[in-house]
Amino acid sequence: MDPAECLYFLTSRPWADCSACEGSGWAGEDADPAMLFCEYCEGSGLNEHTVRSVALIEVSEGAKQRLAHHVARLTACVSQSTAPVVVAA
Repeated sequence: MDPAECLYFLTSRPWADCSACEGSGWAGEDADPAMLFCEYCEGSGLNEHTVRSVALIEVSEGAKQRLAHHVARLTACVSQSTAPVVVAA
């Protein structure tokens, strides 16, 4: 997946703690033993919300920090990547 698309996805909507794993990112005790990470957030500990489904005051500091970490990592990836050069024949 394109880092720029991921960055847009993360910054264009509100994110909060995953409601299934409560932000831990780990699969629950009752999950399939082969699953290590939460099946809903895939281990990120974050769930996407709509502007109306979560108030920013409800977003925990941990969720804000995790989101900031993902955004910083992707920002670095985008700044290091170069656009592909296409030459018309």
